Amino acid sequence: MRRKPNYALKSPKSRFLWVLFTVVFGFLFYLIFEPFGIFTEEGFSDAEVIFDLSIGSIIALIVFLITQFAIKEVLNVKSLLWWQFVLWFLGEALIIASAWSLADLIEPSYAQSFLEVFPENFLAFSLVFSIPYFGIVLWRNAKATESTTSTKLVVEKPEAVTITDETGKTKLIIELTYLLYLNSADNYVEIHLWTGNALETRIIRNTLKKLEPVFANTGVIRCHRSYMVNTIKVSKAQKTNSGMILQLQNLNESIPVSKSYSSEVEKSLKR
Repeated sequence: MRRKPNYALKSPKSRFLWVLFTVVFGFLFYLIFEPFGIFTEEGFSDAEVIFDLSIGSIIALIVFLITQFAIKEVLNVKSLLWWQFVLWFLGEALIIASAWSLADLIEPSYAQSFLEVFPENFLAFSLVFSIPYFGIVLWRNAKATESTTSTKLVVEKPEAVTITDETGKTKLIIELTYLLYLNSADNYVEIHLWTGNALETRIIRNTLKKLEPVFANTGVIRCHRSYMVNTIKVSKAQKTNSGMILQLQNLNESIPVSKSYSSEVEKSLKR
């Protein structure tokens, strides 16, 4: 498993919610299931149990906030490999268990020594808090991976297309971000581009029908017998009696859409 485990928790908000959920989960798990009989053996009352868990949870929250935000910021830690991630958690568990054990010893009636209570606190914390700590990260990674895969399957499109003439000879390689529209002129096709500074027109000997397959799945579609339009460049669409007209970015003239192509154009604009 080579993927870094916390790449899906990079934003401060995601990390804070992850930390908060981990602490709340641990508090409720201790309260409901009382792992290892830690409270029964000591004869704690319900109020004492809630108080002790509250202290432990506050300690855990403070330590997590320091390690996940302050220390990572100081050390410029952006992401960790899985083995580093596990060691980081164990370090946090060590600090939290130590602080929790010292907090227990503040009570005068507490009979156990630090060396007696620390191993129990460390083991209990590590096992209970590791469930949400690693579980959330694994789930977020799985969701992020699924989303990335889906995006690649659906959205990933060629950034440039190769335009050939009617003999199949390459005439142009254009980036789709520059393409506005194409229109036919007898046996030629005019390709209209916005280079960032000015409009440019390139002319090749070919037909729109033969060029349509070149632009499959790119967002450049046929909208008229004489026009193909890059839908990502459409700034406004207006219906007319004969179909539609489209306003494009950086272009003063309108592009017509015939009735036979209106439905497909509308669908493409909604994607």
